[in-house]
Parts: sequence; structure tokens; C-alpha cells
Amino acid sequence: MTQDLSPQPDNDIIAAIATAQGPGGIGIVRLSGVGCIALADKIFAAHDHQSLIGKPGYSLTYGRVTTGAEALVIDEALATIMRAPRSYTKEDVVELNVHGGPTSLRRTLELALAAGARLAEPGEFTRRAFLNGRIDLTQAEAVLDLIEAKSKRAGDIAIRQLTGRLARRIQEIETTLTQSLVDLEAAVDFSDEDIEIEPREKVMTSVDRVAESIDNLLAGAADGEVIRTGARLAIIGRPNVGKSSLLNALLRRDRAIVTPLPGTTRDVLEETISIDGVAFVLIDTAGIRHTDDVIEKQGVARSRRSLAEADLAAVVVDAVAGVGDEDLALLAEARALPKIVIANKIDLLPQAPAKPKILNQQTGYIGVSAKTGMGIDRLERALIELVFKDGVLATDGVLVSNARHAEALRRTAVAIAQARTALSNGLSEEFAAGEIRTALSCVGEISGRDVSPDILDRIFERFCIGK
Repeated sequence: MTQDLSPQPDNDIIAAIATAQGPGGIGIVRLSGVGCIALADKIFAAHDHQSLIGKPGYSLTYGRVTTGAEALVIDEALATIMRAPRSYTKEDVVELNVHGGPTSLRRTLELALAAGARLAEPGEFTRRAFLNGRIDLTQAEAVLDLIEAKSKRAGDIAIRQLTGRLARRIQEIETTLTQSLVDLEAAVDFSDEDIEIEPREKVMTSVDRVAESIDNLLAGAADGEVIRTGARLAIIGRPNVGKSSLLNALLRRDRAIVTPLPGTTRDVLEETISIDGVAFVLIDTAGIRHTDDVIEKQGVARSRRSLAEADLAAVVVDAVAGVGDEDLALLAEARALPKIVIANKIDLLPQAPAKPKILNQQTGYIGVSAKTGMGIDRLERALIELVFKDGVLATDGVLVSNARHAEALRRTAVAIAQARTALSNGLSEEFAAGEIRTALSCVGEISGRDVSPDILDRIFERFCIGK
């Protein structure tokens, strides 16, 4: 059932610091809600001595934040006025731009709260933008994705979603399914009358078109999720094959301790890099081998846990020492993951042969020298190909990057398939209509047209206060 998510009549004024915590050149205290301009007028004295209440929308006024009756100046400020409905929340909005020190921001916020505002909840400004119809739920979630983007590509996907590309595709699906439901219900309503209504072929054609659209969206969902969250790459291998050196080479800086002694790495180390606009979470693990050392055993156990939780595996072998039973055992252990074999220390070989005997039991490898940087560029290209299988993902089009959206689309596809089966098997249109209603409910969870308050709470609680 669709929940009533409309704004309540007693919509109050919310306030929060909208910029990052810590010292900065400029900090913003944001207010939204009916009466927020009058409230801001109580704590802001314009340089031109005019009230903010009379200022037009999209105006900027220089003045000071003051304590009101005592007229104690807190900071110089600029007051930005945005009047409903042309604002982020579609409500009246005021942003007080003060110096970015935590003291000025905190005191300005405290004045706003003392004047009658309430501290905003996490994501409440964006939630109001959604509830007031300025954006749909996919666009609201894109705001958080943009804030949390770990790479250029992740930011690009978030921007495309924020500008409504996915929203428009979902709307097209909803429109087609709604029309199909109307056709089916008409056939049921007039089944006892002498009116010829035969929607089956029309509806089956429509749902086939929707199914194709959903398949296209889901085809890139795995890649989209990787781009949004970053691919977790476990770097595994025997002790002293150069895993930590490889991490440093990919990072282009010394992050992990490297020594000639086996077993130097005792814990898991994570660092994030961007390759061709895609984030990779590099996981440097302890060398996996049998050991009686209590501390090293814990490191090996953590390495295996990291491998189990990874998206990809980089199995590092020693190009000089060759592939031994322990290497083959690690390759077998990582068999469930997309993986790449890396032959490190090729700078110590007389030359890099086309098919060295060290890997004659493997189908492919990347030869590198973590010490000199030889082969690192080629390794990076191979990692991108490993993530996207058929090469680098196109930068245009609609890409589903949110696991919640993908799951709802899968349920939509199942309901559509069942509706088509009911029609093709000659069952009553009522059966198909019920499945189409289910499909509409599933896709409505994506747009926010049919979403429970609990889901909204889970989405917006991930936001920071002030956004």
C-alpha cells in the first residue's frame, strides 16, 4: 500500500551546519521551512539596515550575525535568500555564510535554534526535497552517492542519476505498466457485456518491452555497484613474493613496510586508489602459509577472511623462485573470484620470456617489477579489464549502481514474467492484473511513489546532518 509521505501541515523550521566540520574559509548554516526568513531576520543585521523579509529570492545580503537584543556581533556574514518553490527543499530557505571556523558556525546555529528553529535530522533537507516533489527517490539517493563518490566515474554516475536519467527510465516503465493494468482491468470490468476487448496481445507486447528495458538496466548493475562502492582487490601470495611492494607501487608511495624478511606483514592493510576513474580498495594481506607463529597465524586467518570478502583477487608469485605447491594452492583457494596472476620481480630475470616456465601451468599472467615500476601500467589496464570483462565501461547512458534499485528491478521482472505467462496460458486477465500491480509496487519503491517510511528512514539516516 502506498504510504502518505506528504509534508505535514505543521512543517517546522529546521537548521543545521551545511558544510564540513573543521576550519575553512566559509561555513554555512542552512535554514528551511515556513517562517525561516523571519527567523533569520532576528539573528542577522543587514548592512543596509533593511529586513531580510523584504528581500527577493536569489538575493545576497551583507551583514552581521548578532545575538539580537544585546546586539553582540558573532561574525560577519552573507545571507542568501531562496524563496519557495525555487529552492532545494521547495520551501523558503536561508543560508547564512560565515567564516568557516567551528566557533562561528556553532554559535550561529545555536542562535537559530534559540530563535525557534529545530536541529535538522540527517538528510532532512534532501528528504523534504523528495517529499515536496522536487526530486524523486533515485535523485535523493544520488545526492548521497555524489557526496561519497570515491572516483571520477562514481561521481559521473551520481551526477547522471541526480539529473534524472534513471528517474525518466523508471517513469517510462511505470507509465507502460500502468497502461497495461488499465487495459487488463477494462477487460475484466466489461467481461460480461457485449463489448469486444482483447488486451492480451497488446499487454504482452508492452510487458515484453518493459522486460527488455529492465534487462538492459540490470545488465550493467554489477559494474555500476563496483564503480559506486569501489572494487575490493585482495593481494594474496606466499610470504616475501612482494605483495607490500606491489601495494606501494600501485599507490606510487611507500605505505606498507617492506623488508627482505618473510612474514613482515602481520595484519591486513587497506588503501583506496583510482584507476581510469574507477576506485579500487587494495587489500595488502599477510603471506599465506603454514606457520607455528601465533601472531602470524592470526595474520594468515585475516588474509583468508579478506579474500572471502573481496570482489577480485591478485595472486602474486615470485618470477625468480617460480610457482610452487603453495602458489597453486592459493590459486585454487581464489578460484571463485575473478583473479589476475602477477609475476613479480621480473627485473631479476635475464629477460622476460613470452611464456616463462614459472607459469606454464597457468593460462596468463602480468609480469611486473614492484621495485622498478616495470609493468605497473599494464597491470592497471588489466585490472580495469578484469572488472568490466569486455573492456572499459561506456561513460554515457543509464547505469544502475544501487543494490536497492537492482533488487527492486529483479522483483519487477519476475512479476512481469508471471503476468505474461498467465496471459499466454489463457488464464483470466485478473491473474495478470495482480502481477502487474505487484510489478508497479516494486518499481514504485525505486522512484519513491510506493515506498514505506521505514525504507525512507534507512535511506536518509545515512546522510550527514545539513544535507
